[in-house]
Amino acid sequence: MEVGTVGGGTHLPAQSGCLDICGVRGASKGPGAQPGDNARKLAQIVGAAVLAGELSLLAALAANHLVKSHMQHNRKPQESTAAPTEGGAAAPTSPNSFNPAPMRKTASMPDLNKN
Repeated sequence: MEVGTVGGGTHLPAQSGCLDICGVRGASKGPGAQPGDNARKLAQIVGAAVLAGELSLLAALAANHLVKSHMQHNRKPQESTAAPTEGGAAAPTSPNSFNPAPMRKTASMPDLNKN
């Protein structure tokens, strides 16, 4: 993974502040410092954060929380299944109505309606 702590946009306030928080802004200084020490430390921080996010995602998938919350908070309006009105157009649905399409249940899926 290529990361940098010197040059580019590292002098900008937001980027500089984030690098300061992580303690990796600028070139490595001090006794025994090697070129690229700060960049290696930043790469470790970024890698650890990505790994933590992936583990969280896998846990949500395994517990079916991801699907459940997406279905609960779905804001995409469903297409109307209402019968056409006299003019031939389907009756409009309320923008606040939520009627998700039924999911096909498999043996490996937990029952979400227990709670």
